[in-house]
Amino acid sequence: MVGPSDNGYVWFDDVRVFFRDWQLMCAVDGKVVPLPVLLLHPDCTLSGDGDVGPLGVPRQWAKDRGLLGD
Repeated sequence: MVGPSDNGYVWFDDVRVFFRDWQLMCAVDGKVVPLPVLLLHPDCTLSGDGDVGPLGVPRQWAKDRGLLGD
């Protein structure tokens, strides 16, 4: 589920981070995308394998990966 926008960021609830093929990935609303560590919102605490929680990323990054319906 997409949360409210925050200065160009969008939030997704209950995101799961896992390690696959030497890369951190995240499961977002049924889709698997790389975890964009350098682009995360400063309040986002996802950082390693096994983490679960809200994911805050730039709106354009999410849109480019098909995570937004707009």
